[in-house]
Amino acid sequence: MDICGSRDRRRDKLAYDTIKKFKRLKICFLPRKIYGSRLLLFTRIYSLYKLIPQLDDFHEIRKRVRIIRNLAEALGYSSQEIKIISKKMGDVRDNILKMECNGLTPPEINVNIYKEEALKAITRIIKSQDEFHYRFINLE
Repeated sequence: MDICGSRDRRRDKLAYDTIKKFKRLKICFLPRKIYGSRLLLFTRIYSLYKLIPQLDDFHEIRKRVRIIRNLAEALGYSSQEIKIISKKMGDVRDNILKMECNGLTPPEINVNIYKEEALKAITRIIKSQDEFHYRFINLE
């Protein structure tokens, strides 16, 4: 929505309402659909990427990987590698649930392995795009 050329007297209110909607989109995600600008979705991928190294819970990492996979698909980026990691993490989760249902204690999961794989795959997604390279120059 371009309101710069609007001669409507409510232009300031329109701008304020638009900004509020974009702030809500930052925390809202609807899979496989693009709501908002491509830059907003890509910025969400990048912010989740930066959050993953700080996480130590397997399920939280899995959740972020799944969200990034859906966002990458919505943007039309190659997401095959992240799909494989997401599926692998889902299989681990299913095995944990089966063991708990059978009354067994599941073994400890080394989250660092999954974290490293996810970070490498997400880095490839970020580096492979050419739309927003000027915004994310200092990628590790």
